[in-house]
Amino acid sequence: MPKYLVGDPKERLEERDFVIVTANSEAEAIDRYLRSVTIHEDVLAEYLCDKSFGGSFAAEFWFQTEEENHIYASTGDILIDEVEFERRVREFFGAHQDYADLYLDQYLHDDEHCDPTLFPEEMRFYVVTHGNWIGVEAIPIDAIDAF
Repeated sequence: MPKYLVGDPKERLEERDFVIVTANSEAEAIDRYLRSVTIHEDVLAEYLCDKSFGGSFAAEFWFQTEEENHIYASTGDILIDEVEFERRVREFFGAHQDYADLYLDQYLHDDEHCDPTLFPEEMRFYVVTHGNWIGVEAIPIDAIDAF
């Protein structure tokens, strides 16, 4: 079975490492990496629990249009309310409204502490594969030049 070097090329100088994954295809190698590494990382938990308006999962819903981004960047104003935020979260999760409920309960109602362990693995996998999460690439080992 082929082997792939899998990781995030933008993070190669950070804490995240590349790993070698045995899989039938690049897509399967990425899937295995996301399920085995990414969904268990602290940085993903922080991304999901962060209530700030920049660089968080929540920002994907607060700022979806160019105008929303521009107004926030220039004035600090947020153009949508919690009702629209919730609608966008529910739209993102689609058929997985149980995930939307979990996220909204943590984001809107738990002011003191977000517990990322309440987010099931499949929900975390959904977020990294459907949201604006970090890109992961798989390179066939035999395509890498050896010297």
